[in-house]
Amino acid sequence: MKQRFDLEGTACEVLENGTGGPVFFFLTGHEEKGTAELEAFIREMVPDTTPWTVFMICTASWDRDLSPWKADLGNGRGFSGGGRRFLTFLEEKAVPWAREHLTHNGHFYLAGYSLAGLFALWGLYESRLFSGSLVCSASLWFPGFLDWCREKSFDRDVLVYLSLGGKEPNTKDPLMATVLDCYKAVEKHLKQDPHVRQLVFEMNPGGHFANGNKRLAKGVRWMIEKNKVS
Repeated sequence: MKQRFDLEGTACEVLENGTGGPVFFFLTGHEEKGTAELEAFIREMVPDTTPWTVFMICTASWDRDLSPWKADLGNGRGFSGGGRRFLTFLEEKAVPWAREHLTHNGHFYLAGYSLAGLFALWGLYESRLFSGSLVCSASLWFPGFLDWCREKSFDRDVLVYLSLGGKEPNTKDPLMATVLDCYKAVEKHLKQDPHVRQLVFEMNPGGHFANGNKRLAKGVRWMIEKNKVS
């Protein structure tokens, strides 16, 4: 079942495959794209009899809503740090809606690509409502994030799926070119956390814009498999 609706001024789309499965909160800035391509890849990789739900949430301002704090990259590019407000929306509006209207197994996961992938990991640390995160081609180079992450640990068991394109470090941008080093540092930190029950770091062919929804679907498959044995 698929439905689109407005939740407190935020465009949402929910796709349910069966009942009683995990719920994946996907954060996106592209309302018009919807869930069609992502759905096709998930159905290709996950058996039809396996229940799952995609809850897609379209932010009105990508750089504002998904950045954990203010950051200035120069050349007129910056982030206003509205992530806390957006996380509050998830906690107080989106998750309660899911609990009331969806049949699920109690496991809620944050999922995102690029800056949304950064938010997915940051949000997992900041909110106890989520059981894991899909961190795909994430902006882990975000100023101050790596130092912040190294000071954090989880207070409950979580699952973390890390994914990156092999060509992504080849960018001419010196900050973004550190993304692989940042991923390796985050992976090392997560391995040292006893509450990270399952962790994987998967490299994919291509650059940042190659097969984004396919990479996300691979993360969904991995998370569902690990969810079954939790």
